[in-house]
Amino acid sequence: MATGFVKNLVGFSSESIINFIISFITVPIATRLFAPDAYGQVIMLQSVVLLCVVLPQFGQDQAFARFFHESKDKNRLLNINLTVVLVAWSFVMMGSVIFSRILSVKIFREVNGTAIILAAYTLLPMSLIRMSLMVYRMQIKIKSYIAQSVIYNTLIKAAILCTGFLRSDYNMYAFLLAGMMTAFAILCLLGQYRKNKVSFYGTVKMQEIKPFLIFGFPAVIAAFLFQLQSFLPRYLLSSSVGFMELGIYSASVSLASTINVVQAGFSSYFGPYLYGHYEQDRGQINYIHHTMSYLCFLAVCGLTLFSGIIVKLLGEKYAGAQTVFPVLLIYLICVTLSETTVYGINIAKKMYLHIVVSALTVGSVFAFCIILIPKLGVLGAAISYSASALVFLASRTYWGLKYFKPIKNGGVTVAMLVAASAVTLINIWLDGETLKKTLAILAIVAVMSCVYLPLLKKRLADWKTLEKKK
Repeated sequence: MATGFVKNLVGFSSESIINFIISFITVPIATRLFAPDAYGQVIMLQSVVLLCVVLPQFGQDQAFARFFHESKDKNRLLNINLTVVLVAWSFVMMGSVIFSRILSVKIFREVNGTAIILAAYTLLPMSLIRMSLMVYRMQIKIKSYIAQSVIYNTLIKAAILCTGFLRSDYNMYAFLLAGMMTAFAILCLLGQYRKNKVSFYGTVKMQEIKPFLIFGFPAVIAAFLFQLQSFLPRYLLSSSVGFMELGIYSASVSLASTINVVQAGFSSYFGPYLYGHYEQDRGQINYIHHTMSYLCFLAVCGLTLFSGIIVKLLGEKYAGAQTVFPVLLIYLICVTLSETTVYGINIAKKMYLHIVVSALTVGSVFAFCIILIPKLGVLGAAISYSASALVFLASRTYWGLKYFKPIKNGGVTVAMLVAASAVTLINIWLDGETLKKTLAILAIVAVMSCVYLPLLKKRLADWKTLEKKK
């Protein structure tokens, strides 16, 4: 099992590595094509799309994952999920058309109903693409998943670059994104038909849909609140300080996403792995949790040490990102670790708890933003975002472990989070003092390595012993 997990994890992680390379290439170009204020507007539109795409999905990606191993007819399961997606999108589209002018004024501070309507339309092809990705995830078809995911993310980046080359405003971006997502969604559906013989025809009865509506309702609320956590700092920053600061913040988020090399592949594979093995778990998940904790910590320290070099990838107007993006890494650590602690909620089918977790997280990020953004600007938004992620991890862990408790030595994880936070604060306090900053961070790495390495060695030995006894 250990070998199989590592093999599949490496397979799924290769997708995030490829996407990282694409971002590594496109972010420096984008920050030179766009002035920070124009870049901020484009990213705001993208944030609206990513916030709202969970609405037409209506939790059906999670429903497909949850019932995949129990369903005898996988095609019928997917048909039901897609029916719910289409109905939900219809309501979202109607609402967007009716309130397009009001929404555009609230988001962009100008009347622009066209951009809102195009964004709402784009939610359908993006939802279909994400459902197709979930099919490949659950089937552990790594090559198909990687190919589709890479093309999907490449098109999103390409839409931004094409906007910069053609006309640097968010109207052009909305048009290009809608067209690219539509074309790719059609190709994804054709791929599902060819590879999995999926039929998109047939009548779906209400009694078949009802269990998925019940499952999806709390899931969509929780997912929307989760995306709202990312959206709020951007929205509050742009409305209180301006789109220029939002552009710098967004560039910082792009730099922080380099840690996705560790995080994204793990998150993609761990869910299907856990659903298939949690009943036979004998310490494997605990070992995986602490291994990921240590890898994420090392990634934060490495990226922070070289933050001065990394930020030079951006245009000159984005230099303020050097102290901002390491703070945002804390958020990505928390999301990664919560993947190993949260699944007790799903296993117990206590889906309403996801809403509670997300509500607590959104409330905390809003409160932090209101306090810190007026005082610290972009840095305040970054601190607020990462601080709320700690609330997210703590609440997910509390309820997840209540129903399924595979994690031991929790104090080590807490120590790691304190150490990682200290690293980002040192980067701010000792900005410009490279030698002192380097020595301080290396000292923290040495201390945490002395804690983690003996623990991981012991847990790996326990795992191998259990494997031999089978």
